[in-house]
This record gives sequence, C-alpha cells and structure tokens, in this order.
Amino acid sequence: MFPSDAPPATSLDERKFEQDIAVKARELALKEREITAREREVAAKETELGHSRWLNPTVIGLFAAALGLIGSVVVARVNNQNS
Repeated sequence: MFPSDAPPATSLDERKFEQDIAVKARELALKEREITAREREVAAKETELGHSRWLNPTVIGLFAAALGLIGSVVVARVNNQNS
C-alpha cells in the first residue's frame, strides 16, 4: 500500500470536529429559542399583572359593594325626605 493510497489520518478527526461544531451550533440555536420563549412569557405575565389588578374578583366585588352602599344611602335619604 502506497502512502498516497491511504486515507488521511486526520479525516476522521476532522469529521468529528465538524460534527461537534454542528452539535454545538444546534445547542446554541435551541438555547436562543428557549431564551426568546422565556422573554415572551415574562412579557405576557407582566401585561397580565397590569390587567389582573382591576379584573380581580375581589376588586370587582368591592366596587359592587360600594355601589350598593351608595344606592342604599340615596334610597334612605329619599325616604327620609318623603316622610
């Protein structure tokens, strides 16, 4: 066997190196997508927190109770004036 006929010894190492580079590039792309998804999730939670303060059932209940109290006061005054 002549030296020119033998495959280069580094070809396997070069292929392994290229595959390692490809794997690391895929991992990096996956991590970037993960970070982007987390950023979108945080942004969505921030907007939800801003809206949920006023749409909270407790706050809505307090507003309804306040309106009921104001209505009762108005009815009591009208009844006192008429009697």
